[in-house]
Amino acid sequence: MTPWLVLPVKSLADGKSRLAPHLAPDARRALNTRLLERSLALATGFAGTHRTLVVSHCEEVLARASAAGAYALREPHPGLNEGLSHACELLGRREGERLIVLACDLPLASSDDLAALAAPDGVVLATDRAGTGTNALSLPCGLAFRFLYGPNSRQLHADEASRLAMPCHQLQRPGLAFDLDTAQDWREWVETFGPQPWVAPGLVDLA
Repeated sequence: MTPWLVLPVKSLADGKSRLAPHLAPDARRALNTRLLERSLALATGFAGTHRTLVVSHCEEVLARASAAGAYALREPHPGLNEGLSHACELLGRREGERLIVLACDLPLASSDDLAALAAPDGVVLATDRAGTGTNALSLPCGLAFRFLYGPNSRQLHADEASRLAMPCHQLQRPGLAFDLDTAQDWREWVETFGPQPWVAPGLVDLA
């Protein structure tokens, strides 16, 4: 059965805050918008619009999700972990189904990556390149899983799977591991793929 795709998204203006010293506000907004558009296209192409859920407190993000045909869920309180818990509560009665939580800052993620996340049983953690963060999570609907995004989330999520006596598979794939989060990430992206016309005019300083 096709899993649900859950996309947690900060506001277009405030997302990618760690790039704020290096990208002008308009450029950062353009980057966040492009990443959202790409993630929506990837998610809906894989799971269908009827199984894609965007969670955010940003009205513009929710409007773009709705315009793309996806479900849009407003966070009751701003916060990644709280928003995901709220989304999972709504999907909790879908016994036998799975959901994938996918970060929206993965410019190389592909449908093959999503298929790898959907295949195993139990909990699947897709790590960042450092092996300490969680860029994607796959788990059964209805599981009383506590989302613990933040520092060292990979280990915290693995411990949470252990608490629930669930098998935990750790996955590292290039498309899921590379996230645009820091100045170094951005530098590598530009060096590999060239200047991006939708953000390059606002580039400030990557030194």
